[in-house]
Amino acid sequence: MKEAIRYYYTGYLNEYNVSNLLLTKSDGNYKNFKIKQTLDYLGISNRWFLVFLKKSFLLVVVVEPFLYLFVLFILLLKNCINKIGKSTRVIHNQKLFFGLYRSYDAFKNITSSVDFEIKDFTVVIVPGHEDFYKDFKKFSLLYIVSWTDILKSFIGSLFVIFYSSIKYCKKDLFFRSYNSFDFLLSFYALSRLDGSNEIIFHYLIDRWAYLFGSWPYKKIFIQHGILNANITQAKCGSIEVGYFINDSQEKLCKEKMFFNVNISKRRKQISISSIKKIDSKKYILLICNSFFYDIEKKILSQLKDIDAHVIIKLHPKDKNNLCYNDFLNNNSISIAKDFIDADIVISYASSLADEYEDCGKNVFRYSPDIDREGIDSIISKIKEIL
Repeated sequence: MKEAIRYYYTGYLNEYNVSNLLLTKSDGNYKNFKIKQTLDYLGISNRWFLVFLKKSFLLVVVVEPFLYLFVLFILLLKNCINKIGKSTRVIHNQKLFFGLYRSYDAFKNITSSVDFEIKDFTVVIVPGHEDFYKDFKKFSLLYIVSWTDILKSFIGSLFVIFYSSIKYCKKDLFFRSYNSFDFLLSFYALSRLDGSNEIIFHYLIDRWAYLFGSWPYKKIFIQHGILNANITQAKCGSIEVGYFINDSQEKLCKEKMFFNVNISKRRKQISISSIKKIDSKKYILLICNSFFYDIEKKILSQLKDIDAHVIIKLHPKDKNNLCYNDFLNNNSISIAKDFIDADIVISYASSLADEYEDCGKNVFRYSPDIDREGIDSIISKIKEIL
C-alpha cells in the first residue's frame, strides 16, 4: 500500500506544480482557481457560494476531511453492495483499459487513434466512474479484487484523507482525497493480474500515470495531452509500445516520463468533418479549456469584430461546465461536437492544436502569460489571412 500512496502523491504534486506554474505565468491565484475548479466539477454556479468559500478558507480546511470521511463510508457501503455476487476472477491474456473517463467522445477518439481495433481490448469499469462503454467488451473491477482488497483500500483512504489535510491544507483545498479509494482498488486489481495481460493507459503526469506506468509487465501508452517542457517530474516506468503525437512530444516523453520505450509509433491523425457552409465566410475554431477561461473571453471579445464564423471546441472535462453559457448566450457562437474543418484554429498548448497543424491548418497558440498585446498580434495575423 505504501507504494500505491507514493504514486498517488507523486501525481498530485505534479498536478499542483503544473497548476502553479501556469497560474503564476497568468497572474492567477491558486486558491481561487481550485475553488472554482471544484465548483465546476460539482456543477455549482452560484457566485455567492463562490464568494463565501473564498472568505471562509480556514473553515473549509477544518470541515473538508470530515466531509470526505462521510463520502468514503458511502463509497465503502456502495462497493460492498456491488461486490455481492461477484466472485473473484483470474484474468489472463487480455489487453485492459481501465475506464476512468468522464467523456465517451474522448475515450472513442483515443481508442480510434491506434492501429488495433475495439475488439482487441477490454474495459475494466472502475467503481465511481461512469459506465458509458456500450461499444466495448467490459467487466467490473470488482470481479478482480477481493473483499480484503476493498477493506485495505478503505483503510488506505482514511490515511490519505487526514494526511492530506494535515500536510497540504495551508496551500491547497478541495483535495477530494476520497478519490484515493478507487485508486487503491485499482492498485490491488493490478497486483492480481499476471504477466500475460497488457495495460493500456494515456495519463501523463497524474497519479494514474505512476500507477499504470510502474506496473512490471507489458504496457501500451497512448499519448493524450501535451507534456510541458518546463515541468520537472519523476519518471514513471518503462513501456513496450508508445503512441506519440509527434516527434517533439515523443522526445519529451522519453526524457521526462519513461526509462525505456521499446517501440515508438504515431497516433493516427484526427478525422476532420466537413462543414455545411451557409456563406463564403471563413470558420475560426477556438479550442477551449476552462483553465484559460479568462484568456478565452478576451480572445472572443476581439473575434466579434471579425467577419467570420466562430466555433468553440470544449475540453472533455468541461462538457457540462456552466461558465461557457456566457459565451453562447451573448455571442453568435456555436459548439463543435467533432473535429470540424476550420480555416483557422486558436488554442492553448493542446494536443488537438498539434493534430490540426499536422493536417495543414493555420494554428495560433497562446501562452498562459499572454497579454493584451499578444492577443492583438494573433487577431492581426488572422485578419491578414482572412
